[in-house]
Amino acid sequence: QQQQVDSGLNFKGLCFAMQGFMRVISSKSSPVMFFLDDLQWADKLSLGLIHAVLSDIKKMSTVFFVGTYRSNEVQQDHVICRFTDSLESFGVGITQMRLDGMVEEDVNALISDSLCVFPRICRPLSSLVYHRTRGNPLFTIEFLETLVKHDLIQYSFRERRWVWDEDKIKEEEISSNVLHLLTTKMGTLPARRQEALKVASCFGSQMSKLAVDILSKSPKYSDLSHELEKAVRDGFLEFVGSRSLHDELTMTKFHHDKIREAAYGLIHCDERERYHHDIGMVLYSYAGVEVEEELLFSTVHHLNRGVSLLLKFPSEKRISIAQLNLRAGTRAIQQSSFKSAYSYLKVGVELLLEDSWENQSKLSINLYFLLSKAAYALGSIDDAKIMLKTIIEKVKKLEDKFDIYFLYIKTLLSKREFHEAFETCRWILSEL
Repeated sequence: QQQQVDSGLNFKGLCFAMQGFMRVISSKSSPVMFFLDDLQWADKLSLGLIHAVLSDIKKMSTVFFVGTYRSNEVQQDHVICRFTDSLESFGVGITQMRLDGMVEEDVNALISDSLCVFPRICRPLSSLVYHRTRGNPLFTIEFLETLVKHDLIQYSFRERRWVWDEDKIKEEEISSNVLHLLTTKMGTLPARRQEALKVASCFGSQMSKLAVDILSKSPKYSDLSHELEKAVRDGFLEFVGSRSLHDELTMTKFHHDKIREAAYGLIHCDERERYHHDIGMVLYSYAGVEVEEELLFSTVHHLNRGVSLLLKFPSEKRISIAQLNLRAGTRAIQQSSFKSAYSYLKVGVELLLEDSWENQSKLSINLYFLLSKAAYALGSIDDAKIMLKTIIEKVKKLEDKFDIYFLYIKTLLSKREFHEAFETCRWILSEL
């Protein structure tokens, strides 16, 4: 309960700072507008922070917020529903707009334009497609492409137009699930192109040119760039920033997150740990501890997905990857990304050897101290206190422990252990 109180206090402080910041940078003459997509994945704290800004009781900020989410992925007890209800109770004006799929007339117009036929001619086909896809734009396009690929829609040179047979389309067993349809479609691609899509999906929605270049140096991924360009022509990916991978600023991005989800689904669940690990090892092997800032988090993320494999490495390599996790954790703390920092530093601590306090004392101190700092920021006061005690026990010189003691005393104050905090401060002063 005390941890929850401390975490709540930290969050209230963040909300207060954000409210003050928005009051400074926004006004009626210069309002601030921000947009967040895919709120169905948002957590309670993130929405709580937005709520604090929008419901600022002093009304000194001028903020216009636009958020989108998929209603079919949200239940009545979802945090987004409680978020909107709470805003209304605070008197915040809300306009909710529902963006449905295409209506049947829209699907008919799309098919009419695509096949270059009169709307009345393709209406039976449009009706069939609409009832299968419910007007979902992505699903509609993928469904039509599947019909063409299965020769259920063909171009007739004799009639000089596209023709089809509704009865055959009805009989054909084509998935009514867009994810399954995309996975099936990808399954027909050449093995090397499937491999390229799998690699890209491991990086999330987009992948940088630097990552492509480094992976392409490895024999295992030597044709990655070439296959990604083919995947762009296939319609699964797009280039952002340029039209090819020759531009340094180019990002390879999935057209839709469902496409990325389908590509990631090509990797069997039991193989994903090894798959991420292999990608991480290639990035690490070509850059080492001095991996570029752009790929730092990505490299560490992939390596840490296979932490059970890292623990089997020789001592020298384990220490090297622990140093890389320290660097990533330090950078994440600088960006106030404490949850990510905690995950990086925790793996770094796990990779330390049994004699690390004797032979890698500086690395051990830094990992434990920053992990304590991240835990404290996340409200895990007890965990932070335990790790700080470990450092205090292991480090001999008092002058090397001032920062550790400072944070340790803060944890004592957070736990309302005022007497121990006082005695600790008095002891330190007596030793100076």
